[in-house]
Amino acid sequence: MVVQDGASPPRQVGDDREHDRMTSAVDSEQAQAARKILTWWRRIRNARRVRRDESRQAAALQVTDQLIEEFLNGDIIPDLLISVIRGSSQRFAPYSEDVLTSKEVLDGILFEVVDECLRGVVADLIGRLVGGYLHECSQARANDVLTAAVDAIIADVCDDALPGIVRQVVQSMVDEYLALVDDMAKVEILMAPMIDEICDDIAEEVLVRHTVDGLVDQWADELTERVCRSTWERVQKQTAADHKVVEAQIIRKHSSTLLDKSILKILLTNLATRNESATINMHVQRLLDKMILDRVVRLHVDLHDNAQQVGENLALSTFHQVVTAQASVDVLVHVLRSELRRPP
Repeated sequence: MVVQDGASPPRQVGDDREHDRMTSAVDSEQAQAARKILTWWRRIRNARRVRRDESRQAAALQVTDQLIEEFLNGDIIPDLLISVIRGSSQRFAPYSEDVLTSKEVLDGILFEVVDECLRGVVADLIGRLVGGYLHECSQARANDVLTAAVDAIIADVCDDALPGIVRQVVQSMVDEYLALVDDMAKVEILMAPMIDEICDDIAEEVLVRHTVDGLVDQWADELTERVCRSTWERVQKQTAADHKVVEAQIIRKHSSTLLDKSILKILLTNLATRNESATINMHVQRLLDKMILDRVVRLHVDLHDNAQQVGENLALSTFHQVVTAQASVDVLVHVLRSELRRPP
């Protein structure tokens, strides 16, 4: 058999079988891998479901304990119910996991408790309504008939249908309530008359007094703190001012005797003990300048007064004293500056 140029050789029967065997092997491996992945995914999903169920069961027990504790403490409206109502009013946001768990727990409690508790309550309520109606309408003859009918309804219908009836009534009330709610502000506005109807005068008075007392105490604390802070700052400023006045008085008191070297050393020591050694030179320079200026001004005034009183001779004598004092002061300045430059 001659093979033309450019044409592929014909496939033999053995090649087709080998190709089919390899293809089936690949398909078998893929199928086996897919089954393993599916098995792993089922195990993971089951494990996640078990953990989620355990966590939801723990959360349900916690919610139940909280609700029972609030009822035992005598709360008129338990905080748990308020939180569920507020969570249910968020129409434009998805329910949180806590709200869903709380709603499921409350539904379960309602279905379990209604058979034991609400049956007698509903029977008594219907009986009182019927009795009041009969009394107002003076239909004494129909009393036995209506009472028997009510008893039959309660006995035949409520035993099986009471949880469903309660659920429908509650659901219709919630639906009508949520239909009026657009945001949390309207929820609070709608809850205000409910709270006013439920809370009696004593609870309202306690609540108001507690709120007012809290505000007054907070205001008193802030006012006291503010007054104490301002008083302390004023005392600090006054103390600092008095301290400066006392220092100035001491300096003025000893200004005439500052020629004594020991007094100047005492002042320098007091300044150094207040961690102001960096400004000692400045203080001393200002002190000496002020002393020189005061002495010269005082002597100049004396010279002027004496010149008017005793004449020119006494004025010349006083001027000689000024020159002598100026020379003494120059010597003092030189000595003090030498002492300051001397290493400690």
